[in-house]
Amino acid sequence: MSDKPTIVVAIGDPGGIGPEILCKVIAGGEIQPQVIPVAVGSIEALEMANDVAGSGLSFRKVASASEALGEPGCLDVIDSGHLPAGSITMGEATAISGKAQMAWITEADAICRSGEAAGFVMGVINTTALEMAGGWEPIEALVEPTPYQSYLLVITGPLRVMHLVHHRNVREVCDLIHKDLVLHALEMTHESFEAWGIKSPRIAVSGWNPHAHGPEDQAEIEPGVALAKAKGINVTGPISPDTVYRQNIEGQYDAVLAMSHDQGHIAIKTWGFLGNCSVTLGMPYISTSVAHGTAYDIAGKGIAKPDNMLEAMKLTASLANGNGFLPLPVDPNTAVA
Repeated sequence: MSDKPTIVVAIGDPGGIGPEILCKVIAGGEIQPQVIPVAVGSIEALEMANDVAGSGLSFRKVASASEALGEPGCLDVIDSGHLPAGSITMGEATAISGKAQMAWITEADAICRSGEAAGFVMGVINTTALEMAGGWEPIEALVEPTPYQSYLLVITGPLRVMHLVHHRNVREVCDLIHKDLVLHALEMTHESFEAWGIKSPRIAVSGWNPHAHGPEDQAEIEPGVALAKAKGINVTGPISPDTVYRQNIEGQYDAVLAMSHDQGHIAIKTWGFLGNCSVTLGMPYISTSVAHGTAYDIAGKGIAKPDNMLEAMKLTASLANGNGFLPLPVDPNTAVA
């Protein structure tokens, strides 16, 4: 039996670029020395993607992640029949594909919770297809960061940004910023980073208002930081939001805690989009995803770039092995195709 951890990858929308970029990553061979990758999805979709990408892979159907071998040039696949044969429509959202995407994500989550896999990489999904299938509430609870429960960490090159609040309106964020939530997010960041092999991580906290001077900064963020310091967490802030991300890029900190979705994502996507990936903290396993969509306009053409999937899988592998974050070869001037 291999001593390498196993990670599962839900292939994403079968009509998008998800299966293609996964095939390209597996064919590249960078992942297999670190982990045993197992796809959760449709072998038919992967075979179609393999053909258009020219990956030269073979596929081996397995009933469980524990049966996977991770052999070079071969991808082990758990195909539970959630996608009917002949139902793939390239470049379009369909209810059939939406239903399959939800089933694959739920299945991958169950595999990780059972202990058969150390991590889960979510392939690119399409929310329109999910809505056509009846709504994605069943998986939203698994993937949507929730205050006091889970937080999103987005990574591009040297920039690592946690988000205190995720998909909330700006007016709501002002009310949600609270010293206890700041403390909770800092504790989870500290504990997660240490578990991944980063001892005494240096965390910076972004202010919310210009120059980190405003009611939320003084009444909530600053006291939350003080509470975290009292617990031995290496944290600094609140720091003016117009400088803290540059300080992270320059290596002064290991991560930045942003207050909201856009505050963090603007910095991330300005630095560099190609190679982005994200981790959801608070899950009972390593949960990562790629930072782009299904790209229906180029699906099935064999030209999709696998960089984001590659980095998500490399990150999952590194964290699963307790090796911390690896340097990401990202050119900030490169845009995704």
